[in-house]
Amino acid sequence: MEYFQLWDLLYDFELQPEVEDSHTWKLSNGGQYSAKSAYDSFFVGKILFRPWERIWKTWAPAKCRFFLWLVAHKRCWTSDRLARRGQPSS
Repeated sequence: MEYFQLWDLLYDFELQPEVEDSHTWKLSNGGQYSAKSAYDSFFVGKILFRPWERIWKTWAPAKCRFFLWLVAHKRCWTSDRLARRGQPSS
């Protein structure tokens, strides 16, 4: 179906041999390709996690910081999650 819609859109389109093609990179402000702009495009729409500095630069022991990191990313195995997996919680 999409093929036929595209066919209908391009049916009357004519190329102009005297006009030179232009290439525009839409992921950079200047329209020029760069490896940096391609790399940055991988992170469009990412979710930033700001409290990382408070977790990792605190005076708490490393195992506490690691636990807080797991909690912040919802990776902590709480008793309800353990129960769903059939594992005992103590």
